[in-house]
Amino acid sequence: MTSAAFSLLNIFTFYLLTVIFLVTILSKILGGYPFMSIDLEDRGHALENEYFHRKEQELIQKMKAHMAVENAKATAMKCPKCEGTLMEADYDHIKIDICDKCHGAWFDAGELTQVIEKDKQGGWFGRLFG
Repeated sequence: MTSAAFSLLNIFTFYLLTVIFLVTILSKILGGYPFMSIDLEDRGHALENEYFHRKEQELIQKMKAHMAVENAKATAMKCPKCEGTLMEADYDHIKIDICDKCHGAWFDAGELTQVIEKDKQGGWFGRLFG
C-alpha cells in the first residue's frame, strides 16, 4: 500500500470515528438515537386504526351491495297476469317489459306506437297487428 493510500485510509477512519462519537454523544443528550425514535405505542395505535378503517370500508361495501339488491327487489315491477317480475328488454332501441315467468310483453305509455311506427316498413309486428 502506498503512503498516499495509507494517508487517505487514516483520514477516512478518523472521520468515521468522529461521526460515531458524535452520534453517541447526541444519543445520550436526546435520550436515544434520533433516527430511531419511533414510539411503538403510537405505531400500534396507527396499525389498529388502519385495521378498523379497512374493516369498516369492507362493511360499508357489503351494506351498499345489500341495499342495492333490496332496492332492486322493491322497485321491480310485477307482471299483471302472473305476478312474475318484469325485466326491461330492448326492441329496436325501445324499452319494453318482458315477464320472466309467462314471457308476456308489456308496454308503457307510447311504446306500442313507437314499435308500430318502426315496423311500418314490413316488420313482423306491423304485419301481425297492422
